[in-house]
Amino acid sequence: MSEQITLHYQCRLCGKQLDRGIHLGPPSPGTCSKAAKVDGFHGPHRWVIVSLPKSA
Repeated sequence: MSEQITLHYQCRLCGKQLDRGIHLGPPSPGTCSKAAKVDGFHGPHRWVIVSLPKSA
């Protein structure tokens, strides 16, 4: 069987971190408490990949 690949994501604005399998795609934007408010609501997280899986 093939091994599962996991990517480590981090929000550029608030620093929240998530690990997600590559087959799941990037995390949903959600609401970031550090994002600027638009019409009274905070904006979305800005996810970036922090670490890639190590190649064999």
